[in-house]
Amino acid sequence: ACCGFLCGSGCDGGYPIYAWRYLASHGVVTEECDPYFDQTGCSHPGCEPAYRTPKCVKKCVNGNQLWKKSKYYGVKAYRVNSDPQDIMAEVYKNGPVEVAFSVYEVTESFSPPFCN
Repeated sequence: ACCGFLCGSGCDGGYPIYAWRYLASHGVVTEECDPYFDQTGCSHPGCEPAYRTPKCVKKCVNGNQLWKKSKYYGVKAYRVNSDPQDIMAEVYKNGPVEVAFSVYEVTESFSPPFCN
């Protein structure tokens, strides 16, 4: 919620590069400060327009913690060429990478293990 529109459309896949840039420039708080799951074990509600994105409160659930002191930051966000050789070189040099891709409606007709 705190990343706002730049990370937007999370329910439609979002924009991972903007989320990583947000982590690098603004940081994110710990799970202890702002849990992903609420007290009943449920995650945030569904997607807009039926469910509005929760407000960014910027306050830890535990009153003894400070929001700004609970933050962690990323170093830098960048893209890697989609060529498999470039991705392998990136993994070899810097470790794990994140991959995003488009999923089309046709995948709904796939059978396990490709569907849920």
